[in-house]
Amino acid sequence: MSFTVELKGLDDVLKRLDEKKILDAAEAGMKRGVLYVHSTVPPYPPAPPNSTYRRTGTLGREITTKTERSAGNILGIIGAAAPYAPLVIGEDTQAWMHAGRWWTLHSVVRKAADRVAGFIRDEVSKVW
Repeated sequence: MSFTVELKGLDDVLKRLDEKKILDAAEAGMKRGVLYVHSTVPPYPPAPPNSTYRRTGTLGREITTKTERSAGNILGIIGAAAPYAPLVIGEDTQAWMHAGRWWTLHSVVRKAADRVAGFIRDEVSKVW
């Protein structure tokens, strides 16, 4: 399971400035952004009453971030490798027993999107 934030609209800016400097700055902002998103992932919700399931914490440990850069694109990626992650924190795939109790990774990203864009703007403005 992963969620991707893609930075678009740099073509006009890149034509006027040093493309490598702008992309380096945008990538630095995206790196700050995905780390910020990761830092805002909520803790596990309380266990349901009378639950005997023992939590391992694996899902939380397997949430990772990375950035990828190719042909003028910067991607910020946050995801969870656990095979059951979509059933617990997936937006359209969350199982009924988790709905309303667990957050979704998409909602975490949506809440942080403006802040991520701000990190990118801040870094790009330094070389503008």
